[in-house]
Amino acid sequence: AYLDPETAGMLGGLFLLRESSSFRVSRNDEQSSKRALQLLLLAVDKSYSPLFEWLYYTAEPKQQRGKTLFASFTERKCDIFLSFAGVNNSPFDDSDLIQLDDKILLHSLMTRKPLSKSHSENFWPIGFILPDDYSSFSGKHVGSSNKKNEQVRWMLKDRAGYGSHGNRVASVLEIYDLFFSELSHTNPKDSIICQSIVDPPMTIKGRKFSLRIYVIYFPPCKQNGIPAEVHLSSLGLVKLASAVYDGETAITKTASIGDQYMTNSGRGDGRSSDQHDLEYLRATFEINGLDYDEMWGKIKYAVRTVMREFLELKNDQSDHSAQRNYQPFVTIPKILGFDFMIDSFQNPWLLEINRFPGLEPRSNLDSDVKHSVIYDAWVAAAKRIDAPIVFGPGFCPPSGTKTFSLE
Repeated sequence: AYLDPETAGMLGGLFLLRESSSFRVSRNDEQSSKRALQLLLLAVDKSYSPLFEWLYYTAEPKQQRGKTLFASFTERKCDIFLSFAGVNNSPFDDSDLIQLDDKILLHSLMTRKPLSKSHSENFWPIGFILPDDYSSFSGKHVGSSNKKNEQVRWMLKDRAGYGSHGNRVASVLEIYDLFFSELSHTNPKDSIICQSIVDPPMTIKGRKFSLRIYVIYFPPCKQNGIPAEVHLSSLGLVKLASAVYDGETAITKTASIGDQYMTNSGRGDGRSSDQHDLEYLRATFEINGLDYDEMWGKIKYAVRTVMREFLELKNDQSDHSAQRNYQPFVTIPKILGFDFMIDSFQNPWLLEINRFPGLEPRSNLDSDVKHSVIYDAWVAAAKRIDAPIVFGPGFCPPSGTKTFSLE
């Protein structure tokens, strides 16, 4: 029966997972491995995804591997950049990344150890999981003699959602009204995270902004003794809200609250995106006499701390998945999107982490940044296994674009 290349590649990947599983049947190992390579080879010849050539190359015995990777693929008549971007959505990534992507699980990870009181070390905003933590939240913020405190706004976030989807701004009294009548009827699966809003924020053109910082992650491979790798890209995006910020307790009549608080590049509501790169942010810092490198050092500390906590949790878990124990899958680069907001003291605060950040370009600047990050991620992947990669002109970043950007 005919199999289209994409289906053949996915089946080949599944056979590799079966081969690597601790539940495999030994006498079927060789047959399963041959079948996987046959299916992957079919995909390599005709698929528009580089994923299958990568799996085929890394699954083969080292002495039998070809001399180059992607030499012919990058000459095919397709959008090579989007093809490599699509690999980031592969179903073969590290399943434990749900610990970072799910906002409630991320909050639990960030609060399992006492938070530091130092501004240079504390980068995770105060938060409550509602309705579970409602008593703690209401005890501190509802019915306060300070009426101004009851007007302070909080950010309510669904546990899943990207580009501000599922986020809404509410005052303490609005949260009280929301949960007072629903507390005993709310299903735990509908839990939300209630997080303090970064205030006072640093603004650009009077508007709040967030940073999209890209992190490239390679899981550890216990089977081969390969440690995890984490790289921070010095390339990223500055995303501005669509309306001027009036202040934390101000009531505006000129713009909606959402337009003041939500950065708009991924809201999907038709509004134009006002985005810049990190070089623009550095220039803004310098014009205002601020130390960009000091702020960037705090972002590096935050990323390092998050990934260390994640890998410690991962190591503590006894149920090890096949992906983390088999080399072909732990060598696929995974690009994560860390979203930060900067306060008026130039301290970065982590808002969320995206397991599947949108890597499709929305503008020329957006495309240049994402293209370079993806390119650098695959160069790092090749170095990780000492693979000779040849990229055609369709994948190499535009002339003058900064590479290699990983730290």
